[in-house]
Amino acid sequence: MKPWLGSGILLTAVLFGCSPEAVRNEPETNGSEAAAENASPIDSPEANALGDATTGPAILTLEGHTDAVNGVAYSLHGQTIVSASRDRTLRLWNAETGDELQTLSVPYSNGYTNAVFRHDGKCIVAACSYIRIWDLETNETLDFGPDEPSESINCVAYSPDGKKVVSGSGDSSRPGKIQIWDAETGQELQFLGEHSIWVKSVAFSPDGTRVASGSQDGSLKIWSTETGEELIRLLADSGSIASAAFRPDGRRIVAGGGNAFSAGKITIWGTRTGLKLLSLKGHGDWVTSVAYSPDGKHIVSGSADKTVRIWDAETGEELLALHGHTSGVVSVAFSPDGKHVASGSYDKTVKIWELSIQ
Repeated sequence: MKPWLGSGILLTAVLFGCSPEAVRNEPETNGSEAAAENASPIDSPEANALGDATTGPAILTLEGHTDAVNGVAYSLHGQTIVSASRDRTLRLWNAETGDELQTLSVPYSNGYTNAVFRHDGKCIVAACSYIRIWDLETNETLDFGPDEPSESINCVAYSPDGKKVVSGSGDSSRPGKIQIWDAETGQELQFLGEHSIWVKSVAFSPDGTRVASGSQDGSLKIWSTETGEELIRLLADSGSIASAAFRPDGRRIVAGGGNAFSAGKITIWGTRTGLKLLSLKGHGDWVTSVAYSPDGKHIVSGSADKTVRIWDAETGEELLALHGHTSGVVSVAFSPDGKHVASGSYDKTVKIWELSIQ
């Protein structure tokens, strides 16, 4: 492990789409956990923010990156967006005006692959072969990662309390490791396990007791952060997993992916039983990024088919197909109020879309 101070930053991921088809599997009928997994999210003030949503063109297009935008994420109150790019920069943008606020670059990297804000919005963690934490108040960075230089970090995520970071590594020729680190010191705290090849997505459950890891090997694993035990192993219909996210109540998980021989697919499972609940079909190419809305009632996906799509998370119905990117979408994210979506693309731009009730 190698912590040090430096300067630099990074970003997240997106998807593409086509026509919708939702397949519901028979739910489990016995047991409280199965019933909870099949229950709808609890209503909230934003529960019907989309309704029968319609949308026009993207309200903002953020330009400045010189290569693919691999990741996007909103800050705590939705006022700022961070974008991470293959151009080796991480950029902060005003989410309302589209103005670029700050640019951070790193000279020794293949670019940023993923970045997210801490729960309080004061720090960002990013993956750029190693792990980088950027303190937005002091403008200092903390870099750390595996001792082996060839062991590249592909994805990172904060724990709900912001005290830990989980990372996924690996490539096409070496196993992908899932590790947990101290966010203050950069010390490794826990080694959870491996996938056979690279890990493309990691996420903490909302209560911090579990970690999900999705891999190019086509498996999605859920681990206990208390014991390190592998709790569930799920296999994707798509042949690989590029992105995975827990529902805000932690009872379900959504994953997207694809392969060179079939259209991308999105699958929803129960997190306690591993029951497959829904399969969302519609994208015409790899699904690169998925995320739940803050109320858990909708899913956004991005794909290599150049589209961003919004789905009803309960029925699997496609509600919106957003067109505007000129190349594949790599990353998507909901705003904290659920009324906007940001997307990053191989076309080097970030687009912000407004969702409204018809």
